[in-house]
Amino acid sequence: LPHPLTSEMACKAFCGFIVLACIASAIGQFNLFEQSSSISITINEELSIGTDVLELPAFCDNINNWVEPDFYTVQVSPTIYFDWSSAAEAIVVTSRLDRDTASPGSTVSFTVTVTSPKCPGTTTLTVDVTLRDINDNPPVPVDLLPSQITHVTSTTPFGAQICVVSATDLDKGINALHTYSLVQGDGTFIIDSVTGVITLAGQVTYTNSPYTIEVQITDTGNPVLPSAVTVVTVHYIISYGPPKFTRNTYTVNINETLATGPLWLVNVTATKSDPDPTAFIVYSIFSDPTAGLLSINPATGAVYIQGPLDVAISPQYVIIVQATLNISSPFNEYFCSSVYRSYAAVRVFVKETINKPPLCLHDLYFFELPENTAVGSLVGTNIGAIDFDQNANGMITYTLVSDTSGGTFRVQKWENIVSLYLLKPVVYENLVNQTFILTLAATDRGGLSCTMTIYVGVEDVNNNPPVVLPHVYCIHEKWTAGVVYCLPNPINVTDLDTLAVNGQIVLSAFHDGRFSIDATQHLCVHDLDYEVEQEVNVTILAKDNGGVPPYNQGYAVFTINVINDNDNAPYFVPFNVSLSLLEQLGYTNFLTLQVYDGDLPPYNNLCVNISDTTNNFTMQQSVLLDNRMSITTAQLSVTAVLQYSVQQEWKIVLWATDLGCASNISVTSLSANLACSNTAVALTSTAMVNVSVISRNNLPPMFTNIIYTGCMLENTTTLTLMDPISTTDPQGRVVSYAIQSQQVPAFTINNATGELRVLNASLVNYESYPPNPHVISIIVAAWNAPDYLHVSVTSTTTVLIKILPVNEFAPEVTAVRVQNQPAVDQFSSVLYSPPEHIYFIPEDKLCNISLPLMALTARDSDAFDETTGCNQSLPYYILESVTPANRLTITESGHVMLTSCLDYSPVYSNGACPSTGDRSISVQVRVCDCQGADHLLDCNGIAIPRHPQCSVLDFTIVVTDVNDNPPIITTAHSACIGVLEDTPGGTPVTTVTAVDCDFGSNAVIYYDILDAGNAGDKFTLNMFNGSIIVSPGAILDYETPQINLTFVVGAYNPTTPLLMSPNNATVDVCLINAHNDPPYFIGCPYDWTIAENDNTLLTGQIVATSEDTTVLGQLMYSLSVPPTIPSTWFTIPNPSSPIIAVNGVDREYPSLTNIDSLGRAIVDFNISVTDGKFTTTCQITVYILDVNDNPPVFNSSMYMAYVDECSPIGTPVLKVYATDADATPQNR
Repeated sequence: LPHPLTSEMACKAFCGFIVLACIASAIGQFNLFEQSSSISITINEELSIGTDVLELPAFCDNINNWVEPDFYTVQVSPTIYFDWSSAAEAIVVTSRLDRDTASPGSTVSFTVTVTSPKCPGTTTLTVDVTLRDINDNPPVPVDLLPSQITHVTSTTPFGAQICVVSATDLDKGINALHTYSLVQGDGTFIIDSVTGVITLAGQVTYTNSPYTIEVQITDTGNPVLPSAVTVVTVHYIISYGPPKFTRNTYTVNINETLATGPLWLVNVTATKSDPDPTAFIVYSIFSDPTAGLLSINPATGAVYIQGPLDVAISPQYVIIVQATLNISSPFNEYFCSSVYRSYAAVRVFVKETINKPPLCLHDLYFFELPENTAVGSLVGTNIGAIDFDQNANGMITYTLVSDTSGGTFRVQKWENIVSLYLLKPVVYENLVNQTFILTLAATDRGGLSCTMTIYVGVEDVNNNPPVVLPHVYCIHEKWTAGVVYCLPNPINVTDLDTLAVNGQIVLSAFHDGRFSIDATQHLCVHDLDYEVEQEVNVTILAKDNGGVPPYNQGYAVFTINVINDNDNAPYFVPFNVSLSLLEQLGYTNFLTLQVYDGDLPPYNNLCVNISDTTNNFTMQQSVLLDNRMSITTAQLSVTAVLQYSVQQEWKIVLWATDLGCASNISVTSLSANLACSNTAVALTSTAMVNVSVISRNNLPPMFTNIIYTGCMLENTTTLTLMDPISTTDPQGRVVSYAIQSQQVPAFTINNATGELRVLNASLVNYESYPPNPHVISIIVAAWNAPDYLHVSVTSTTTVLIKILPVNEFAPEVTAVRVQNQPAVDQFSSVLYSPPEHIYFIPEDKLCNISLPLMALTARDSDAFDETTGCNQSLPYYILESVTPANRLTITESGHVMLTSCLDYSPVYSNGACPSTGDRSISVQVRVCDCQGADHLLDCNGIAIPRHPQCSVLDFTIVVTDVNDNPPIITTAHSACIGVLEDTPGGTPVTTVTAVDCDFGSNAVIYYDILDAGNAGDKFTLNMFNGSIIVSPGAILDYETPQINLTFVVGAYNPTTPLLMSPNNATVDVCLINAHNDPPYFIGCPYDWTIAENDNTLLTGQIVATSEDTTVLGQLMYSLSVPPTIPSTWFTIPNPSSPIIAVNGVDREYPSLTNIDSLGRAIVDFNISVTDGKFTTTCQITVYILDVNDNPPVFNSSMYMAYVDECSPIGTPVLKVYATDADATPQNR
């Protein structure tokens, strides 16, 4: 067939057409141009342009007439790579067909459209062309990437991949395959023919660098295309690494020294691993917490001490040294500028050999001590010294080497802190020098010491109450209102406290508003009236501290004896009388005047005289006793017949003189053991009586009584007269009454009847409107004419109304403390107002119940009434109720008395604190101004009841706790307390317990070790809860001589007063032996140098022991050999003996890679010793020497060589090789 299709494909295509034609012929209707079909063909790539690839035979009639190409038209789309050629009568190639590029690729398709006038219709054929690959592309090398390895070092192992060579081939399938090979090589490098991986196969040195490797890439396609060559350059880089120290830690033991150095300690050594002859090691200190105490030689690695070593400052020093590789001239340009360093530790243990003196924390201490501080109280703390010695020399004892207080203080050490406690009471006022100076020495076991000076200043405490001396005074009564009289001498008050503010006293007087204290501490008073009160008790209260709380207070009762002065002149009632007498009549006792004197005996002894020159009148004197004072009456009588024609008026003068008409008298009275004397001068008063004589032709109306008397209760409207006011008129005329005068406008009178009534009861007050009786002058008038326009005659009379006091006011109660108890701010001076009070009184188990606890006094605003004993009389106290019952009583004088002492917290008994005790007492007191039932007052024969007035006082006494119960230790330690030796600090041992029956802060208990039995302070007592623990840092060692300790523990209460426990607890501690000391090696670590193959015993150097002597014969030994060497090299034949057997050690063993500079192999392993409980491990280092025990060995037992005849002399024939397994060069 004239086209490039293979015969097989052509036959298939042609037969297909024939079959189709046969089918069409058979059916008679098949028309090729009416059918659409497709065809696939395969051709080689890179066919020449114009090469035909497909011929199209066509027929269309039903008799299978062949249609010649001249009679049909072919169109190809697209025509990029193929088109119809009329000349070739086939489809031909029009463009390059390259399967290895993207255009057109491995396949291409196009359509063929056939039309012919001989055949109806159009037929379309789709042609799919597959391009077959041919070997038309040679391999192309790929450049090496920068990240690929292109260098080797001295440590690069054989077989290490150096780089990968690759190539690309655009062909496909077997045409794309290629192989790799070295153009020329000496066996140093090899390449994988398939992968192109270049690996190291021989020894490389930096002297042959760089290495050039030529790689040939061979194409394996058909036909074979030319090979490609690429070049790989491999550089040799020196492998620098950090230096390696011979040891990780260098340990040095050295005694402490005072030398300032330098002193050599140890040499540290490091080696480098690179072959660069110019690189060297520089040593330096990397970390130095010693601040330059240690130094190092940078060239040799020698470590020096530059200063003194003091174990007190530090028992050990650790520095980190560094070895730095100094690369001054890198070998080649590929040197990596890294810094190579390694590190090792140098540990210096300082052994204490020098005793250093203690160092006092401070040279001077200043403490303040309030006076009267309770014995046993803490005065100052945080005193002490430190000793930097770590051995027994570090134990410090404290001693008072001088003490100006004379043993007033003691020092006590607790956990390295010294405290100063008070041993004796200190009173500021008893001291000549208020500052004590103590010198305290701190001495260590080696006899070295330091001293410190302690100044204790005693502070004045306001602990002394002011003392007021009671006094009795005689004071003249002063009735003038508002006039203040101050006693001549100041109040005698003292305070033992010396501090200005503590002794600053403020005084106050408690009675009523009449008493005060001036700025010069004089007691001042006004309005004293002997007739009201003859003796006054004033309570003087003194408060120190300037009266500012907290303060102490004291008091005293001052007795004021009021001296009776003749200060009230007699007075007549009435003192001016005008009356009319009918002529020619004799009158007996026609006028009675009453004479009063406000003074009390003996000054109210009155004498009355009359002055009448005509002797027509006489006077008779008589004395009547009144409720309050004596009353003298003067009765006038007519001794002659009065004649109107002779004399119509007489003026009679009456005068009254007190003191019994003596000009003066002297009186001495005794009150409160004090005689009060006084001389009184007589006082005189007069009365005028005007007598008019009435002619019988003009007689005035006459009162039935010349003087009328009556009485009434104050502040009431009920008036009772002895006789009603009435008159008789001789001529029967109409009379009219009127009040002529009265002292206060309190009364009115009925004009017609003469009835006297009370107009304003509030003005009739017994206390406010003296004098008493009240005097009223009444006038009556008679009318002469019927028209009552003119008064013909009048007469007057006097009405004396006695005002009776009413018991209006209940007593006002005040109180003061009389027990010598500390002042409490809650105390109120006035107990009555407000009505309910709470008083805090401290308990007192040792009180004197014969002394009153409180004193109640009462004051009554009512006037004094002698008849009934009420009003201003002494009050009457009634104890209404007490809860609990019978806890106190009240005397008639108002003293509150305890039936038994106040006890807030009873004493410890029967193993417990009693639950009962005084907490509070509720009291109700009724205070009355008179005793008994109601009294009756006589008012002109009319009984008027008088009712007592009472007030009720409710108050509560709250008992406060006083520190009066000492702590009682309840712990009984009958057996020794076992403590294991080496028990760590802080471990509880036992607890001492105590109880205190007081409450609150008074029940706080502190504990203290009272003797020196706690040797070495091995145990610490918690002063707050009594627990005893092993002291931190204390060493409890059963093997020391003193294995048992006995010490005494006491308890005390730190409040005031300090109370110590009456009993103590004895604590016995017995140490119990414990298996607690691990065995240890002496001289650890160990090292030996042995030769290989030397089967020997390592003995003598290894020594182990234990502080526990009981286990010395039970120590067992074992080895821990690293797995990198045979376990049979080092063994212990007898586990109870530290002897190591060496067997079969081989210096050439592959794992022996740790080699020192002498060529010795270093093997480190551990030996352990155990006592059954504790195990201790020690490192053993064995240096193995190389022995020439391996002969050289040829690499072959027989060699064959071929020599050409006539080869010149000197021609190399054969190179033989031998090896030696020994480790060191000299043995190889």
